[in-house]
Amino acid sequence: MNAPDKPFHSTKESITTRVGELITIKSSTASYENLNKCILITEMDTVPSQSGSLILRNIKNSTVKLEPPPFSSGSILITDCDELLIICSTPPNNAVQVRLHNLSNCKLLIQPIDSTTKQVIVLENCSDCIFHKSTEHLLNLQNFSVLALRGKDDSVEETNAYRFEPFDVAMSAHQL
Repeated sequence: MNAPDKPFHSTKESITTRVGELITIKSSTASYENLNKCILITEMDTVPSQSGSLILRNIKNSTVKLEPPPFSSGSILITDCDELLIICSTPPNNAVQVRLHNLSNCKLLIQPIDSTTKQVIVLENCSDCIFHKSTEHLLNLQNFSVLALRGKDDSVEETNAYRFEPFDVAMSAHQL
């Protein structure tokens, strides 16, 4: 099969409370909550929907692989998660809003498909997150937790929200 020909479903999908499962995203509007030791993936041979929304909440010790993302424009909210490996490609021109809230000890490889525009990522209340070093020049990280943390010379004070480092992107860390 040369070109993807199976579209994502447009109905809303919601999955909650799973442990040790491989979960395939089948909808462009979906919510996944209370997952532990799971792998969450999109199908490689599907056509992304025009728009959508993805919410990932309270996911622990898991891997999320959004390649391709399930939609061409919309939003991805990842909140209240710990020990995640997130691998995500994003459409051109910041067509997908990426928001990260209350993440802890997560590793993120978020790459724009088009490297001419930096992908904006909004972070709030995150700690010890590692973004892959290869994406440092491709991302515009906006840490909303430091808006009030200005020094005397108006420079932003350091936080432990995130850093850029190389890491292994193999899913073995969270395999079933």
